[in-house]
Amino acid sequence: MQPAHHALVLDIGGSHVSAAVVNLESRLTLQDSESRAAVNPDLSAASLLEVWTTNALKAHDVAGRPSIAHVGIAMPGPFEYATGISKLEHKFAALY
Repeated sequence: MQPAHHALVLDIGGSHVSAAVVNLESRLTLQDSESRAAVNPDLSAASLLEVWTTNALKAHDVAGRPSIAHVGIAMPGPFEYATGISKLEHKFAALY
């Protein structure tokens, strides 16, 4: 089995989610792996997670499903990262 040299990365914003697969050696996104979707910040927690997950899986599929060593997520704050608890009240309120 080959070692994984890729990361799946997500940029979660108040109105969108972007995802891509990055080659960890070259530090470049894999060609055509970028995926972006609009997000309604007022969705339920389950629906938000579904939109984010679907977008991430789409990027992974388009990239040819390489082995993934890491997942990186850029998420707006405030967020209690150590415990995984969202403190957002003005957007993604369902995660609060």
